[in-house]
Amino acid sequence: MKTFRKVLGVVLAIAMLTGVFSMMASALAPDSAVDLYISTDKTNYAAGDIITIKVSQQVDPAVGNMTIAGTYAIGYPAAAMEPISTSTDLPEHNFTALVDGYDASISVINTWDSVQAMGVSVDAGAPWDAVFALLVAADGTAFENTEKKDLFTFQMKIKDDAPDGEYTLGFNKDAYVQYYAFSADENMGGVYGYDDDYGYGTTANYGVSDTCTFTIGASGPKVDYYKAQLKMTPDSATTVKDDFQFRVQSVITDADWDAYFAQTATADETKNAITEMGIVAYKGAGTFDEATAKALVTDGTAATDYATAGTTYVQKASDTADAYFGAIIKAKHSTMPNDVTYMGYVKYVDAAGDAQVIFYETAKTAALASNYDNYVSAYLAANPYQG
Repeated sequence: MKTFRKVLGVVLAIAMLTGVFSMMASALAPDSAVDLYISTDKTNYAAGDIITIKVSQQVDPAVGNMTIAGTYAIGYPAAAMEPISTSTDLPEHNFTALVDGYDASISVINTWDSVQAMGVSVDAGAPWDAVFALLVAADGTAFENTEKKDLFTFQMKIKDDAPDGEYTLGFNKDAYVQYYAFSADENMGGVYGYDDDYGYGTTANYGVSDTCTFTIGASGPKVDYYKAQLKMTPDSATTVKDDFQFRVQSVITDADWDAYFAQTATADETKNAITEMGIVAYKGAGTFDEATAKALVTDGTAATDYATAGTTYVQKASDTADAYFGAIIKAKHSTMPNDVTYMGYVKYVDAAGDAQVIFYETAKTAALASNYDNYVSAYLAANPYQG
């Protein structure tokens, strides 16, 4: 790798970007009585790994108390995953109840062959081609479930010959439409069907649109937040000028640089090379939406109050040093009523010459409005007014 310190352009400046970042969860479907959620213990696996899958649930108050019992139909990619056991006994699949009331003695699983025999098909257009069903029995113990609650975990195996790539797990809707899959409430013994009217006042019995995505094989490079700095101009011992700059630094580790970006700034940048870096930010007063921000960067899909700008400034001081790039948000305090939400990103071409984009794992929020006075005090203490 060639050691370099290279400036290919100017440092990014975005004027008056404001926003509010929220991690609030939302319902999976409009007016659904029972919302089902799925997640995995990691985001990246190697062939042969064991994957732990968690199922969670939240219900409308009209449904009443729930039990752990039910048939949970989970779609999975058959080329990448398989059951860890050939046994139909659910405990053999490392099932772990996270709420009271589980009856292991009569709980079983149905493989894809068994599920098909029940008349269930894979949802049209689903990112999976098989369904694994957990038939969970309970002893009658009920619990309040109007807040999201983790129900159980179980395990599957990443196949030894699983192809590298990105895969998705989710609840197979057809199983609920066909009365095969269900969740058991305390009063009626189960909520069956998808559109059946139970008098809940909801438009669907189940919200089954939650999915989780994971990667098999190399996880790829990462770009991370490094630090942020404020630059103000004192105009008295206790005040600063209205204009200020907020500088964000992002970092790429030396290991990732060598593995994925080593040809950056060489004569041949058609593979393993960075093409652009920057931040994407939100200037509205509502909630920052990560998917919207990413779409703006990846394919230029415009969205109200979202803006992006790239920078070609990158610094790598030596062969063993991490790589950094900076971005500056310029603003005026008098016209910035909200805090700033942003994500760093890197565009690059991979070893095959295909265009790729990576982002921070989570968005960052700078309290430039809500914590402004404290920032001013700290800045003046470190940078006293010189007159």
